[in-house]
Amino acid sequence: MPFQVGVHPGMSGSFVVFQFPEKLALKPMVYLENLSDALVKRTENDVELYADAFSELQSVASGPKESLSLIKEAIKEH
Repeated sequence: MPFQVGVHPGMSGSFVVFQFPEKLALKPMVYLENLSDALVKRTENDVELYADAFSELQSVASGPKESLSLIKEAIKEH
């Protein structure tokens, strides 16, 4: 994520939104993980909140070439 994006929904920690094919008849869920715990959220409101956050992250994230440039720059600095 470019630093100029500033505060974004991914800053509170990593998450994974799982969505399954309809034929499996499984509802979407969110997996959260931190240093001491892991949690699965299954309520429609929670899944929607994290799906929206993921969409926002996608819209402001750098593309592959820009990401590679950011990584190379960070390597040179450190």
